[in-house]
Parts: sequence; structure tokens; C-alpha cells
Amino acid sequence: QDNDEHAYETTLAILKKHREINCIYITGAGVAGVCRAICEMGYENRIIVLAFDDIETTRALVRQGVIQVTICQEPLEQGYLAVQMMFEYFMGDKKTIPENHFTDTVIKIKENID
Repeated sequence: QDNDEHAYETTLAILKKHREINCIYITGAGVAGVCRAICEMGYENRIIVLAFDDIETTRALVRQGVIQVTICQEPLEQGYLAVQMMFEYFMGDKKTIPENHFTDTVIKIKENID
């Protein structure tokens, strides 16, 4: 649903039902909502939270210690290069298969978030 309120309500319900949960992996939006539920339950020191992206909301939660790890990518480069490579393949004179392009993946924690 990629919605903080939905993420909050869902996470809160699941944490109340499954108090044994000790790790949450967030791959999409709703990070603030998930973390709000964790904090409301008083689990911020008990649950390990792994997230994606280097956005200000996530950065603040890493600084606060609610999120322990966020995996940062290069979304603009990834999105642009994929389209650019397809364009060059389909519109170019030579029908050569594009070579792989690797982008950096950076793991950030409280000590290197800034």
C-alpha cells in the first residue's frame, strides 16, 4: 500500500499478535508508519529494523536508533540508465546487447548516516 498510516496500523496489529517478532525488513514506503508502531509498543530497543533508501525520514530514524541499517542505492541512475540502455538498443543501428552496469550499494548505520 506504500502508505504510512496503513503501514502503522498493519504493523501495530501484527506486533500485538506476534510479540516474538525481533526483526522487521522494510522494502518499500511506509517506513515512518512501521517505526511509529514499533515505538508505540516500546520495542525500539528489541526489534532490529532494516530499511532501504537514504531519505530524510529514514535518516532521522537511523539517528534515533529505531532503524539499525538502511541500504542505499542510486535510484536516479538506475532508473535513467535502464531506460537509456533500452533506447540505445532499440533505436541504435547495431543490435548489440547492452553490457551490465553496476551501481554502488551503500550500507548506512548510525555512525555513517551523515
